[in-house]
Order: sequence, then C-alpha cells, then structure tokens
Amino acid sequence: MSSLSFSSRCALILLAFLRVVSAQVVQDDWLAPALPDFSTTITLGSTFKIQWDSNLVSWFSTYAPEANASNCALWITGSHANSSYQNLIMKNIDVTSKLFVNWVVDIPSSQLSQTTQYTFRFLPLGASYTDNSASQISSPQVIMQLGASSATTSSATTSSTTTPSSTTTSQTSSATSAAATSSSSSTSTPVVSKSSGLSGGAIAGIVVGVVGGLALLGLAAFLLLRRNRRGRTTRHEVPATEPVHSPGRSPAPAYTMSEMDNSYAKHSPYTHPSELDSNPR
Repeated sequence: MSSLSFSSRCALILLAFLRVVSAQVVQDDWLAPALPDFSTTITLGSTFKIQWDSNLVSWFSTYAPEANASNCALWITGSHANSSYQNLIMKNIDVTSKLFVNWVVDIPSSQLSQTTQYTFRFLPLGASYTDNSASQISSPQVIMQLGASSATTSSATTSSTTTPSSTTTSQTSSATSAAATSSSSSTSTPVVSKSSGLSGGAIAGIVVGVVGGLALLGLAAFLLLRRNRRGRTTRHEVPATEPVHSPGRSPAPAYTMSEMDNSYAKHSPYTHPSELDSNPR
C-alpha cells in the first residue's frame, strides 16, 4: 500500500510539473491574439484589441532584459523570413499597468501581398526587430487579410492610374466622331427615328383630340337638327291672299289660321259697314 501510495504521489507530482512546464510559455500570457498560432485572423482597416495578462511582465527579465517593462514599444512584424516587414504600433507603453492596446489595423497592402503571417512584439525603445534580437516578447502568430473596402480601394487605385490615357483617347475619338457627324449631317438626309411606343404626352393629345372631335360633331348635329325643324315650320304656314272674284258677285270668304289651335276661320276682308236704307217705309 505504501508503495502504491508513493507511486500515486509521484504521478501527481509529475502531472503537476508537466502542467507547470506547459504553462510556462510566454505566448500563454497573451490573451489576444491567443494560442495556437494562426488561430486569429485580423482584417486590414478594422480595430483589433491587443491584450495580455498582467503576468506577461514577469517574462521581460528572461526574454527582454534590455527592455524596460514600464516604457517599451509595441511592434508588429512579419514572421520568421519576413521579419523585415516592421510597423510600429505604439511606444512608451507601461506593461506593468496597461493590459491592452486598441489598434486600427493599417499595415500597407504592399506588405500583405508579400506575407500574411505576422507577430506582435514588445521591444526596447529605439530598437528594431531581427531574427537575432535577444530582447523581445513575442505573441502567438496571426493571419492578416485585406478587407472588402481595401480591395475595392486597391482596384480603384489601379484603374485610376490608367484613366488619363483612356480618357484622352475617348476625348479624341469623341471629337472625331462629332466632326464626322457634323460633316455627314450637312449632306445626308436626316433619318427619323422610330419610337417603340407612344409617350404620355402623345396619348393625352390623342385623347383630347378625340374628345374635341366628338364635341364638334355633336354641335354640328345639333345645329343641323335645329335648322331642319325651322324649315318644317315654315312649310306649314299658309299665307293670307286676296281671293279673285268675278264682277257682280260677292267675294268668297278668306280663311286664316288661328294662332291658338292652328285651325282656319272665315274672314271677309271686303266687309263694309251697312248703309241705312234711304227709302222710307
């Protein structure tokens, strides 16, 4: 039992030792980016919060003896063979009290076209990083990538470099085309373009024309009907004429139309007042 107990104790001690050894890596005290390498992707133009644990300062004496943890500089560099690509993020950082830096990612796109693998490093003030640098606290490696807006800007920049010549060519060809058009228009018969459909104004004009035409036709019909009615009334009227009679005979009575009921009544136009008989009775 004592031997088993001793073996168990040894196993526990060994396991604890392995855990301590595995945790004693400087990259473990970086919170963002974190291990494993290349598990963090950062986009150009975004804001990335670089974070570390307060225990990171304990590694300066071992890995960056020339750096002052209370006043150092934070860089981002290309990894390994591409370490010549270096960009200063911030200087005069006090790692003993400050635990993060908000960084607007502004690595030149020309560098990203050469490598996408980068590492954050704390270096002494005024120093730059090389593969042989003895004083540096490095982070886990990250992947950098271009954003959509950066890619668009890069494309627009490329296009703008070729715009002047194409614009000049376009202007020249436009001037030539304008001159040719002016020359041909003075000698050729103009071609009337055909519209594929009627515009709103044309439709409105047609509607107004149709309505106006109908109104004119209605007015003409009304005037014609009124004229016909007047003609019929004139034909029905009988003029009053003097009857012709023989001498010695009484004239025939004339007839005139009554104005009230259109009937005819006797009328003697030659009625004279009766004379008193002079012969005594």
